[in-house]
Amino acid sequence: MAGSLGAGYATMAAGGNGYLLPLIPYAAAVLLSLAAYFTLPFRASTLATVIGLGPLTLLRPLAVAIACLGAVLGGGGACGLLVGAVAGAAMLCVEPLVHRRWYQQVQ
Repeated sequence: MAGSLGAGYATMAAGGNGYLLPLIPYAAAVLLSLAAYFTLPFRASTLATVIGLGPLTLLRPLAVAIACLGAVLGGGGACGLLVGAVAGAAMLCVEPLVHRRWYQQVQ
């Protein structure tokens, strides 16, 4: 019993590493764009938003799909894919829910 628990943990850890690996460059680009937005003067920070954060927001579903593929290829199997897909879906649902909650009056 303990051996199968260790094997399951190892499989999930491998899937988690495979999931996170493709997200590292995406997260680095987002952090770089946010740092530029908060530190540069107004016009340059606006440019950082238009060039960096805008396209990165549109690429978020693709980044999650690549991360799910990384979870499977990294050794997580079907269980790693399931956990990655649920985590990715939860992350992708935050922005629409927040937008509906706080910006429904803005048309």
